[in-house]
Amino acid sequence: MTKRKDKSEIAPPSYSSAKRIFYVKCPFCGMTKPLKKYEQGLASFGKSDLSELDFISIREGGGWKSGFKKVAEIKFIEAMNDEEYLKLIMDIKNQCDRILNLIKNGGNDSN
Repeated sequence: MTKRKDKSEIAPPSYSSAKRIFYVKCPFCGMTKPLKKYEQGLASFGKSDLSELDFISIREGGGWKSGFKKVAEIKFIEAMNDEEYLKLIMDIKNQCDRILNLIKNGGNDSN
């Protein structure tokens, strides 16, 4: 198991006016977001109401410089019952299992 670095062990910024920001990475998708976000406090991954979570967002491009506008969505609950998305749902379940096992085993990965 890799020893976690204490903040005092992390090298200082490479120049004096640099601001250091810590990011947290989602263990599912790899997306990062700031660990602390201004007055909002620490980042969280548990704020979504899963029954209302847009699991798949369907978007259409509107042409030059108009971006992609959301035209529909598939809720997580709906995707669970659709064979087309079964692999994605199983990937999420398996990753949840791995994360829970890691937590239960005190950081020792038993996979």
